[in-house]
Formats: sequence, structure tokens, C-alpha cells
Amino acid sequence: MVTKSPYGTWKSPLSSDDLIQSSFRFSFMHVANGRILFGEGRPQEKGRTALVEISFNKKQKDLLPKEYNMRTRVHEYGGKCFTMHEDVVYFVNLEDQDIYKMDTDGSVHRITKQKDYRFADLCVSPDGRFLFCVAESHENPKVENMLVRVCLSSNDVEIIASGYDFYSSVVVSPDSKKIAWFSWNQPNMAWDITELFVADISDKKGLTNVTLVASGSSCILPRFSKENVLHFISDSSGYWNLYKYTEETIHPIYPIDMEIGDPCWVFGMKRYAFLETGHIACIGTKKAVDSLYIIDPHSKKIVRIDTLFTQVSNLYVSGDHLVFHAASPTQPSCIATYNLKNKEVRVLKEFATCHLDKEDISIPVAVSFPTEGGKTAYGFYYPPTNKNYTGLDDEKPPVIVNCHGGPTFHVSPVLQMKHLYYTTRGFGVFELNYSGSSGYGSEYRNRLRKNWGVVDLHDCENLAHYLVEKGIADPERLIIKGGSAGGYSVLCALTYLDCYRAGACYYGVADMEALAKDTHKLEEKYLDLIIGPYPDDKKTYIERSPIHSCGKLSCPIIFFQGTEDKCVPPEQSDMMVEALKKKKIPVSYLLFEGEGHGFRMAESIKTSIEAELYFFSKIFDFTPADKLKKVQIDNLP
Repeated sequence: MVTKSPYGTWKSPLSSDDLIQSSFRFSFMHVANGRILFGEGRPQEKGRTALVEISFNKKQKDLLPKEYNMRTRVHEYGGKCFTMHEDVVYFVNLEDQDIYKMDTDGSVHRITKQKDYRFADLCVSPDGRFLFCVAESHENPKVENMLVRVCLSSNDVEIIASGYDFYSSVVVSPDSKKIAWFSWNQPNMAWDITELFVADISDKKGLTNVTLVASGSSCILPRFSKENVLHFISDSSGYWNLYKYTEETIHPIYPIDMEIGDPCWVFGMKRYAFLETGHIACIGTKKAVDSLYIIDPHSKKIVRIDTLFTQVSNLYVSGDHLVFHAASPTQPSCIATYNLKNKEVRVLKEFATCHLDKEDISIPVAVSFPTEGGKTAYGFYYPPTNKNYTGLDDEKPPVIVNCHGGPTFHVSPVLQMKHLYYTTRGFGVFELNYSGSSGYGSEYRNRLRKNWGVVDLHDCENLAHYLVEKGIADPERLIIKGGSAGGYSVLCALTYLDCYRAGACYYGVADMEALAKDTHKLEEKYLDLIIGPYPDDKKTYIERSPIHSCGKLSCPIIFFQGTEDKCVPPEQSDMMVEALKKKKIPVSYLLFEGEGHGFRMAESIKTSIEAELYFFSKIFDFTPADKLKKVQIDNLP
């Protein structure tokens, strides 16, 4: 029996507790010696990242005692911080940022004691003599990044490369003779211009025969084949494609209008792997949708592997299997395998439990819409979906437009519990991959240069018009939501546009000048490229900062902020909240102790989404089916 009921009031089979009780955060993987190890972020353990092993028959066990939290803070965003060599595990512990060793008997030993240092991107040479990694020194006011190697017989730490602002993707050749990495200097980011190096590993201090392999584009993710041939990804063609380096010459593997690379915000990305046959398995992205491919570099052929997955990462080879992290519109985040012989796909581990019936799962639809300058922008729409309800005949649903962080990033069409929380209650959700997003080639990504706060804002506006014109959304209940850079889009849209009626801002940027003056090293010059050099372009910073245009703000906003956020400090949210209070506009502010840039704790996740729904219900005057805890809303009529 289907009941007609106003959108937003539907009784959902999904509670806020469901978002956290059986929900974990996947945090990188390492596959070797037939073993699959992965990091698992656990909201119920205050966001701790555990090290877990899962077998091909799905048996799972924790490897680290609970007093260890496996996480690195290098570049603040971190990334992969563990590796394995001959069943011995090396990892970085969050509390002191030092490297630890877990022997085969399970005993754990600290092997570095470098005060004010952080480590990441661990890689042990196949001969077992050295551990190579990225290090970040906070000894002086100026943060310094470098490559180091740890002699595993003495635990001595030696700096082997320095002078660049950033280093990433340390790899060692199978014969333990060569090392490769990529570096870059400010104001560039890893997706702008990098330099790729290879060098000989010396028994003495330092490296020898350091050679610049490629530069002038985004050259990322080096790896050595089993024949010790260096491969890497470059976007010099307009798409991140694969190349190899032999006899001092660069050769394209298979030119294609598809992204095999991805923005290197974090360490440990694995987008391709070598098969015993000489073929290369890779992840390819077309219009923000991922697929698995097999490239034959000899015959110059490529074959797409037929799976339902639309988001894939962390690709490894183990015997006859590809092992990877993936998701689809009906499959939550998981570790899966693909059998290269019988083509069977198996899910080994799910990171979220979705107990919804298929009829309650909103399937995203790819949308392209016209935007400024005769160009096209993209996204995915999740319609309201609940098998027991339908909206009123004369009603259009409220739609939440979600703006991703980055801003150089993208979202893929996958099952997300936070979206289903809303779609099962009668909301539509639109994931906007605004101009500047990755996943669509370099031209689309580079639209953001000098134009952050312009092209993304145009897309927010044109999307709103599109949703209304197509009869998808109620124009009086259009909501915009986002975190970090997406939070900036929220504040800009509600300040400079008049097509949205409310917003939810997670640790968003309100003052570009403040961000330019007070953020971490990785992003301190990021704004030079996407806005302009500071302070030379101070006027532009002021014009694009919502905090300076609060007089134009007229929409209610709910703010969420972590006290320990080093990327977007709490002062950014504080300023906007005070401005809204003075203007007598409804505003709510939730500050979470101990949270950083992105919430990891169960209570924070539960509280924030319930507070959102409560806030929207009061602003748009509807009664949710849920019993929600009251949230303080200043200036509510």
C-alpha cells in the first residue's frame, strides 16, 4: 500500500544509527604474499583506524592492538601509511607520527624516534634492507618535506632527497636497485605541474644518478614493472594516461580520452597494476564513472572488464585475482576481487551495511546541463525513493544540492548512506561535479584556474534553474550543502545568488584572505592558482569572500565545525555565524570537540545529520516522521 504524503515527512527504514552502527571508513589497502591488509576507520572507536587482514575466504582479523591508531598527518590529509615485507608490517602511529614494526609474532616495536617529524608513504625495498618514505619536519616554524630511508638493520634515518616543497609516491624496483618518486613546488599542486625522478639506490649515503624523467605536466604515480621498467601517469595529452620510460625515452602505453590518474590529495593511490602476462590492469574514469580495464601494451588493445562498479580504487594483483576497493549504486563501499580466469566478481568485505529493500534504494541518474559560456557541467541526481510513499500530486520535492570538497575532486554515482537517509524521507539529492572537478579530463579540471568562486558559482546557479525548469525540484525548497571547498560553494551561493533557500555548511571557507594567511603547507599557495597571487590580488580575495558580503545574505544556514581543523580553522565558521546573528537570519552552529577536517567519530556523524534534518524541518515548516533532538536555532521566527 503506497501512501501519499508530503515530501520530507516519509517514515524511513533508515535511521541515523544505521549510518554508524555497521559503518566503517575504508582507509587504503596493501596486498602481498597472498595477504590482503587494509585500514578501517571506526566511528565507534572515536575514529580510530585499525589494521585488518581479510582472507580470500572472507575470514577477518585485527592485527594491531587497540592502543595503536594507524594514521599519518603528512600534508594534513595523509593517506596510506603502512606496508608489508615478508609478513612484517610497518605502520605510522597517529599519536607520535613515528614508524612502528609489527613482527610475525604480533609484537610491536617503535623503530623511529624523530621528534616533530611525521612519516607517510612507506615502501620497503624488496631485498629488505631499507624502508623508504616521505617525511615532514615540524622542528622549525617552516615545515620541510623530504624523502628519507630507514636502515632496517640499525633503524638509522637518513635524508636522501630534499629541496622540493612536496614529495610523493615512493617506489622501489623489484631488483632493489632503483627508486622513483614525484615532487612539486608551490604554487603548483600535484595535478598541475610535477617532476618525476628515478635514481640508483646506493649502499653509501644518498642516491646516485638522480634523473629527471618527466616534467611540465602532472606526472604522477610511478611504478616499476616486473622487468624493472619505470611506468607513470601524465596528463600531457589532456587526460591522465599511462607512459613508460626506457632508454631515456618516454613512450605512451595506450593513448585514450580517459583518466587513468586521479588528483593526488593523499598518499598511496594505486590506479594500475602489472599482470604476469605482461598486460596492465588499470582504473579508467569517464565522466566521473570508474571502470576496470586490461591494456595489452604489445598489441595496443584495451578491454573493459564488465562489472557493476562505478567507483574503483586501490588496485592490486594477487595471483589470478585483481583486488580492489569499489562501490556501485546498489553496492556499498567494499573490498572486491575479480578472477582473471573465470571472470567472477566477489565481495570480500563491506564497509557499510545497507539493509534497505531494493525498492528503497535511490539509483543516481547522470545529468549534464548547460552552464556559463555555452559550456556543460555535470552531476548525478538521486530521486526521492521509498516503496511505501509517494509525494502529493501538486508537490515537487525539496532537493539538496551537494558540493564536493577539494575543489579539485569529483564524486561518482554510488550508494551513499547519507544520501539514502534523505531520499527515503522524500528529498532529492544532487551531487554536483562543478567546473574544476576531476574525472572529466584536464580541460574541465582547469576551468577552475583563477576562477574558483566564479565557475563553480555559475554551475550552482545554472543547476538550480535546470532543476526547476525540468520540474525536478521545488524552487522554494532548494537546499545547498557541502564541506570544506564545498562549504565555500554553499556560502557563496547563499550570499551571491537568490535561487537557494537554505544551506548546510561543513567547515567551509568564508574568508579567502584568512585562508591564504592561515592554512597548512600543502594548500598555502593553492589559492594562487585558482584565485590569484596573494596579496597582489587582494581585491579579488575580498570580492570572492562571503564574509565581506554578508549584507547580501538572506538564507538560513546550519554550520558544522571541528575544533581541531587545521585546514579550515574554526574562526572561519565563527565569523559567518556572528554575521548571520547580527542580520537576524536563522542560524545554527554545532562545534565538535576533537574533530578535524572531516568527522570521524560516531556521535559527530549521528548528531550532524539529525541536526540537519531538524534544521530543514523548522525552516521549511514540515514535520519529520523522526523524533529528533532539538537544535538551537538563533533568529528562528
